[in-house]
Amino acid sequence: MIRRRDEPLRFFEPNRAQKKIIEEISRPGAMIVVNAGGNGSGKTYGLIAILGGFVWPSLAPKIFPAPIFQKFSYPKKIWIISNHGELGTTGAIQSSIEMLWPRNRYSASKDGKQYNSLYRSDTGWDIELKSTEQRITEFRGANVGVIAINEPIPEEIFRESLARLRRGGILIGAMTSLDEEPWVVDGILNKHDGRDYRIIYGSVEDNCRDHSPGGTLSHEQIEKILSKYPVDEQEARRTGKPLSLSGRVFKQFDRGAHVRSEEIIRPPAGTAIYQVIDPAAGKPFAIVYAFVDRGGSLVIFDEWPNFQFFGARDPGLNVEGYAKIFREKEAGFKVQKRIMDRHYGNSRHTPGALTLRQEFAALGFEFSNSYDIGDVDSEVKTGIIKVADFLTYNKSLPIDAANRPRLTISPNCTNTIESLEKWTWDIKSLSGSRTRAMDNHYKDFCDCVRYLAMSNPEVEEVRNWESGSQPFFGVNT
Repeated sequence: MIRRRDEPLRFFEPNRAQKKIIEEISRPGAMIVVNAGGNGSGKTYGLIAILGGFVWPSLAPKIFPAPIFQKFSYPKKIWIISNHGELGTTGAIQSSIEMLWPRNRYSASKDGKQYNSLYRSDTGWDIELKSTEQRITEFRGANVGVIAINEPIPEEIFRESLARLRRGGILIGAMTSLDEEPWVVDGILNKHDGRDYRIIYGSVEDNCRDHSPGGTLSHEQIEKILSKYPVDEQEARRTGKPLSLSGRVFKQFDRGAHVRSEEIIRPPAGTAIYQVIDPAAGKPFAIVYAFVDRGGSLVIFDEWPNFQFFGARDPGLNVEGYAKIFREKEAGFKVQKRIMDRHYGNSRHTPGALTLRQEFAALGFEFSNSYDIGDVDSEVKTGIIKVADFLTYNKSLPIDAANRPRLTISPNCTNTIESLEKWTWDIKSLSGSRTRAMDNHYKDFCDCVRYLAMSNPEVEEVRNWESGSQPFFGVNT
């Protein structure tokens, strides 16, 4: 009993998610390892236990047997970075330290803060708690061996902290990415490669004492808490997958199923080619080219711009400049139908001026209006349903000639792919209401796909009428 009280780290039993991140840290070559677990999955508690494994590896050698714990060869300094509330006296970090770290084997001081912020161990380690509210200059200069991030932090603090590992070490994260610090999704989570970036998504179910060894929460309590949140937020809080992914508009989209393995150089013979553009002021026009075959399969094979669209500045092109791009793109094939956003395409930049559609028509490019269904909200949602139908297939069965999505994309269409993957419902509208707005980020190329799908693309059959002696519609030939 005395040992359990004085050396609780000896008796730490990791749950499934905590075990996974310990395994990734232990695997040689680890640099950035993040447990992007759901709320209640034991992320912070596990993080403090792991830090205890670095500082006192002899207390739990069966849990922390790897050389990175037992023979740490980098600076014996740890930074724990989190928001002020988590670092405070009643926060999860301080309470986890009291529950896990051995008594009488470290000293603690406030070091000018309102809470203990500096710990020194009897094994030569210094542990400093740093708030995201501190000035960026306070994250410079030091050599640190372990950076521990608790919950998403500002990007500039992450980058500056990462530089503190210049003499070697590891960055460990424990975070549930909801709507705060959205940069984390692309800046960390989507960089998972199993080598430098190792991301695991610990579910709150991994911390269920009814179903997982080492779990601390009852299944009944987990479900009761989650039921109080909107459906999309429930998924994020349960699985740890970012709300920007949980709230995706096109959840059906899967790179493995919808992105072709090889780039399509030019559309095949016997197909009908479509061009769709979504023009806007202050940024490049979003443009896609697609072809449809006689079986109704739709393939997006080219796009413009052929560079990163998101965040790009207005290229300063006039109508003739865009027409030149069209001609270059369309060398060697003929477009059957062109579609333009009816809202922007029919507006006039000054009274009496030609519309954008009219200006393109004067240069030989005739555009049809995008579809029109009542109010804008109904229009967008109807298009979303149509695109989802093109993306749908039976995921429980292998993809083959009979079971396959009707929309696929050439891998060179990176802006279209990224848009379909990341366009989300507006996070602020995830309140359980029936009407939910869409986030305008990543919307442009999704609009192009909507207009394309709603045009019911098909190969036009050319019918040759044969002459004969029989009358047609009462007229003798």
